[in-house]
Amino acid sequence: PADTDEFLVSDAGTLKRIDYSLIKATPGLTKLASTEVTSATAAIIFDSSVVTAYDNYYIVVNGIKTASKSASGAVMFSTDNGSTFIGRTRFTSDFKDLANGTVGGTHTGTFSLNSVTNPVMWDNHNTEPLNGHFYFYNCNPTTDNTYSVHCGYKTSYTNQNDVEYQQDGAVMYDVTAGQQINYFKLVNATTNIDEGRATLYGFNT
Repeated sequence: PADTDEFLVSDAGTLKRIDYSLIKATPGLTKLASTEVTSATAAIIFDSSVVTAYDNYYIVVNGIKTASKSASGAVMFSTDNGSTFIGRTRFTSDFKDLANGTVGGTHTGTFSLNSVTNPVMWDNHNTEPLNGHFYFYNCNPTTDNTYSVHCGYKTSYTNQNDVEYQQDGAVMYDVTAGQQINYFKLVNATTNIDEGRATLYGFNT
């Protein structure tokens, strides 16, 4: 029904009219999948069986620990169910030194994996956890733009030098119109994930 369509409701026997816009469900997060890691795995994967037709996705990670201390962690994505990946076009982030309570400045580090350049969204540690969340917007672009898919994220972690950081970043990607994201991979380029959980949500606006 249209927002202006009216419904009749009974209020203690008195009939009243109410617009559909006041009672309709509002867009919200739909939980699509959750993966718990309890032993060494190369990456956490959400493939096309769960990454379906949403315009936006939200990924939450909890308690991620790796086999060794290492930089080069990122969420990667694909439009062909993991056969090829799309690297960053634009990327920057700010990071804070939580141990000293200071702002560390701008971070623009990248690494190469699966033939594309990826932003370093976090470092990993073997005894201290990574936690964070990632929003991916416009994941089913309908027009060709140079920077069509955007990601905003926040992570907190202990880096490979045993310093606690918080990172706030933004990434832009060039995805051709009509190519829908259908695969996410959470990965560290140099070490396995030993434990932790990642949960994927979808939402439209």
